[in-house]
Amino acid sequence: MIGLASMPWWASTETIRSVLVLCCYIAVAQMWNLLAGYAGLVSVGQHAFMGAAGYALSVLAQT
Repeated sequence: MIGLASMPWWASTETIRSVLVLCCYIAVAQMWNLLAGYAGLVSVGQHAFMGAAGYALSVLAQT
């Protein structure tokens, strides 16, 4: 946690961006795990929404 908080002083911009994108992917994966795994909400619409959100996140992270 201290390493993440001190990243602006020692890490490059690309490293910070990569860590941020990784944290976003982890958040999306955890949300999908909660929806499909624990809550049992398995429907094509929710999975398509999560897939579209993941794709949009990766496209927007590149720009």
